[in-house]
Order: sequence, then structure tokens, then C-alpha cells
Amino acid sequence: MLMFVQSRMSSSRLPGKALMPLGGIPLFGLVAARASNRGGKILLATSVAPSDDRLAAMAEERGLPVYRGALDDVLGRSVAVLGNLPDDAVAVRLTGDNPLPDQALVEAVAALLVDRNVDYATAKWPECDLPYGLSVEAFRAGALRRANENADTFFDRDNTTPWLRRNCRCAVLESHVGSGLARLRCTIDTLDDYLAMARVFADNAAPTMAPWLDLVKAIDADPATPRDRLEATSYFGTWGDVPGAIRVSRIVVDATASAAGGANAADPEATDFVGALRAEIRRGVTHILVSSGARAANRRVGQALAGG
Repeated sequence: MLMFVQSRMSSSRLPGKALMPLGGIPLFGLVAARASNRGGKILLATSVAPSDDRLAAMAEERGLPVYRGALDDVLGRSVAVLGNLPDDAVAVRLTGDNPLPDQALVEAVAALLVDRNVDYATAKWPECDLPYGLSVEAFRAGALRRANENADTFFDRDNTTPWLRRNCRCAVLESHVGSGLARLRCTIDTLDDYLAMARVFADNAAPTMAPWLDLVKAIDADPATPRDRLEATSYFGTWGDVPGAIRVSRIVVDATASAAGGANAADPEATDFVGALRAEIRRGVTHILVSSGARAANRRVGQALAGG
């Protein structure tokens, strides 16, 4: 089984987060160490962009193998990581902003892939009733190569697994369905997310070894954790700008459409764009959907969220 962590420095919402310390370890290092804490081998997949030079160097200093590929072709970079693996080999993808998964969870998802004889298996919000950000994806090497050969949209190239979820035999980890844990959040997209995860790991004597479920319970026990369940409508196998795509929160501001409050969000340079988004946040918006290709809009969203 090949495990790899995707990470880069050029996050539009929290630039440089890959090197921010968590549990006394750079975030990317903590993700890799936790995913391999039973002795598994793992590598870092990052880009050839100069902004990722320091990230790659620090990974190598920590003894973590590094593969570097195109910044804007995430799917192609992921396929290249597989090298000469046979098509039936199992690969596991983790993302560098999700620090909670450990190797026990990785192995559970990989075993699901094998036991169900599918091409893709996942522990992913919200289908598994697990927190948003507790994401592990396992797939056959051959399936990802087929995705690389057939995916021709920016969305599918800028991500790794959407084509698989739409076109392959899939399985979802069901052992925690009914737990209600999907109302929690454990990813690091914003400064607030980072501070929340910092609280979880602050007093943990063994941040690389703590079982993922213990950390989830710590998030649940944090007085700052929202008590309300995130509302969502979705069905497995769908994500992005396609019919039935996941829609999160009671109100959705889409940066490719007109935002409530009067701003034309299709024009991310509009002077009132940031103000309109902040107004919607005050009205109760919890999640903002932005097309993965709308980089200017992503920058404006980052401005709207600046300061927490």
C-alpha cells in the first residue's frame, strides 16, 4: 500500500499553513507522522513551484520522501506519484490540512476497498457521519490512471478523486453512521480552524500517536465547538459543479453567482464584494462555495475572512 500526503504552501485562505506548528510539529509533518504511526511508509506530494521549495526541503530533512509535480494539475501529480505500481495496487491519499486521521483509520479504509472489491473507498464527510476534514481516500492505481486519461475539466484536474467518485465502484466507511460526529469540523482552512486544532493538540503528550477518535472527542468537548449540526444535502459520488452537488449551510453564497446583499459576486473585483460576504457571514452563513477555478474570487473570500 502506498500512502501519500498532498500539501502546498500557496493556500488562498491560509497561505503557508503547511509549515504552521501543531503539537510541536509542522502541520504537514504531523499529518504524515499520524498516517504512518504504525510503521507504514508515506511520501509528500507537492508542487515544483518555488513557493514549495522550503516545504520540500523540510520534508527531506525529516526523512520524508518527496515527489514534486505541476502546481495546477493535481490529478496528474497524484498519478505520477504512483510510479510503476501495478493497476491493482492500493494507494491512499491524505491532504496536508487534515491532521486527525491516523494509520488505524487509513488501514480501515484500505481494508474496505479490498473487502468490497471496489475501485474507491473513503471515510469522508458527510456520508460517513464523521467530522468535516476527517478524510481518507483509498483507490486502485489503475482507477486513478483511468481518471487521468479521461478527466478533461479544470475541476477534475485541479482535484484528485472527483472523477473516481462519479465513474467508479465506490464504498463508504459505515462504522460510525449514526454517531452525529458530522456536525464537527477538524480541517484547517482558516486561522480559526488552526487555533481550534491547536487547542486540541496543545496538551497532548503524544500528538503523533493519539487515536483519531480520542481527538474527535476532544473537539466535541471543547466549549468553543459549535453545538449545531452542519446542514447538508448530498449523495455519495457527487461533488462540485454537477447536478446534486453537496450544498453546505442554511444559506450559500456562491462566488460565481449574485450574492444576497447586492454585490455581483461574478465580478470578484467589485468593491463591495468583500463587504457583501461579510454581511452574509453576519446573517449566519457558515460555508462559502467557490468554483475551484475562480482564483480571484478565492482571494476575495480570503480577504472577507481575514481576522477570523
